[in-house]
Amino acid sequence: YTIKKSYGIPYYEISDAEYEELNRLLFQYGFPLQSKNPRTGLVAILYFSFFKKYNVYIHGFDVEGIDDPNNQHVQDNIKIDEASHDIYEESTLLKQLVKDKHVFIY
Repeated sequence: YTIKKSYGIPYYEISDAEYEELNRLLFQYGFPLQSKNPRTGLVAILYFSFFKKYNVYIHGFDVEGIDDPNNQHVQDNIKIDEASHDIYEESTLLKQLVKDKHVFIY
């Protein structure tokens, strides 16, 4: 369904098929879906690279997996819930996406 933002640009929820494909991509890249959830930035990167076929340039993502707030763009609350997310696994996936030229570092 469509979600209208205050400035009038519609945002669309991903379809069930897209959700399944995202999970397949995460599995293909070795992300541990059985125990961790990818953060929204990583999901957005996959969506725009694989579904929209955009050249995705990233800046401020923790590609090195060090969780250093001085080396990445983070919200005011920088504590990552390690029970739900795995910074190392996200870093591993990002590095592989860069290596495979699905993502480019800006």
